[in-house]
Amino acid sequence: MDFEPLRPIDQLLSVGCFAGFSNVGHVEINNGLIGAVPGHPILLACLRDLNRAPPTDLLGPVLAFVDDPSLKRALAAHDAAATIQRTGPGFFTRLFCRHLGPDALCLPPTVFYPAPNHADAPDLRDFASPATLAIHHWARSWQSSSSSSSSS
Repeated sequence: MDFEPLRPIDQLLSVGCFAGFSNVGHVEINNGLIGAVPGHPILLACLRDLNRAPPTDLLGPVLAFVDDPSLKRALAAHDAAATIQRTGPGFFTRLFCRHLGPDALCLPPTVFYPAPNHADAPDLRDFASPATLAIHHWARSWQSSSSSSSSS
């Protein structure tokens, strides 16, 4: 897990669904921390639309036959970016915006994502403010080491 809780999130528990904008340099609602009541329309849409997403490892069989290391890295990075768009923050941003309603709240980056995704600081808590409830440490554990330089 790459989230560090700093304070209780009790004040958000009355909201039907909440998430936060990422700190990545563009508009993105991150799916790293989502809170929702059971059966919320955004969660139901996530489950429905993920079932429609194509398989996430389309390049795996191709990479087995590529000998050039730089081409292999480029293909792996592209596949990681495609995965983000199909199932990660890209997917969640599009879905959250389509199903936005009065019981859905998207919080500013200072709440869950105070550190930018490219931060290389020894302690990401240095980015926290009084509004910060948790810190995303951008561990990218879902990515292979060859593609971990991509945005998440």
